[in-house]
Amino acid sequence: MPYWPGMPHKESKVSLHTEPARGALSLITRQPDARPVATLLVSEWVQALRQGQPLSLMVVSVDHLRLFVRQHGEAKAQLQVDAIAAALDLTARRARDVAGRCSADAFMVLLPGTPADGAKAVAERCLQNVRAALAEQLLSVSLGVGTVIPRSEAGHSTFFNAVAQLCDEASSKGGDRWVARHFGHSRTGIL
Repeated sequence: MPYWPGMPHKESKVSLHTEPARGALSLITRQPDARPVATLLVSEWVQALRQGQPLSLMVVSVDHLRLFVRQHGEAKAQLQVDAIAAALDLTARRARDVAGRCSADAFMVLLPGTPADGAKAVAERCLQNVRAALAEQLLSVSLGVGTVIPRSEAGHSTFFNAVAQLCDEASSKGGDRWVARHFGHSRTGIL
């Protein structure tokens, strides 16, 4: 993985292609076709490339979920994760915004046509929605927020990985926060 100035140089705990918690990737949006969210990232990347528009992405990780499961059980954990999913769905309000599960303890929210400032506002609203949804406040989330204007068809996986690293950075700072970065233009698949 390439190194970007200001980015921690380590592998992210979240992967675009990890095995999800329950079978196929499950979208938590109102979309009836239920295409995997990874496929949507690719199609939105291509759309942003064609239109010369920004594409923002949030990677959302549930802080300390495995520990929570050990302490409180899977049923209570599933209720908390469902509440987080509903809060993310509420956050992705525009017609093309989409939220989906990408692993057992992580989600992603695609925000097509959203500039960096708009993505930061959505991230703050996301944290507020999650805090409100988790009545017992036993869990929290960390968010990585990235914005890019694609300049080639390659690069969507690199973009995802860079945003996942931002999520890991937010988690390492104690969680319940977001870290954002505007990556500018992706020219050759390397941000």
